[in-house]
Amino acid sequence: MTGCSHLYAGRYSADAFTRRLRPTENILNIKHRYRRCNTSSRPDVRIPMKPFSSDQALFDKALNSYTANSIPDAARTLKKLLTRSPNHFGGLNLLGVVQIHQSRFAAASDTLKRATEINAQSDATFNNLALALKALSRYSDAMAAIDRAIEISPRTAEYWNQRGLINSEMMNLDNAVDRKSTRLNS
Repeated sequence: MTGCSHLYAGRYSADAFTRRLRPTENILNIKHRYRRCNTSSRPDVRIPMKPFSSDQALFDKALNSYTANSIPDAARTLKKLLTRSPNHFGGLNLLGVVQIHQSRFAAASDTLKRATEINAQSDATFNNLALALKALSRYSDAMAAIDRAIEISPRTAEYWNQRGLINSEMMNLDNAVDRKSTRLNS
């Protein structure tokens, strides 16, 4: 046989991996694990296709549990995912959000810091980190995290609002300290 144009995996031709996929095409719809290409000049060539990852399946299960408001199930699934893939960015970010919902702010800040080390361009992760740090009353660290989120995505109004809330908390704390020192000096 010459060429591979006769091979199809689902609705994908053999050149599906060399061209850009249209938005309606989904790589996970491919039914065959390997595509074979016999040419007269080469022997049988097997190109492995990426199967559906079990890590992705665990992440999807955790995300579905979280959206269904089943926070303990999401936490268990994410712990299982992170024991298998400790640097799974999505798993770390979602676990941090779950820990915020469980009011485990110290654990959430540690988890989200690990996530920001893996992907320093995720504005949402820096925003989540700022929320956890604000809950711990670590306002200067929270301000640095939200400033990083704003630096990445300056047009997101939610981040500017969060920055204002952190700033007002810092001002309230400064005012409380000033009032207490004034009382002590009187």
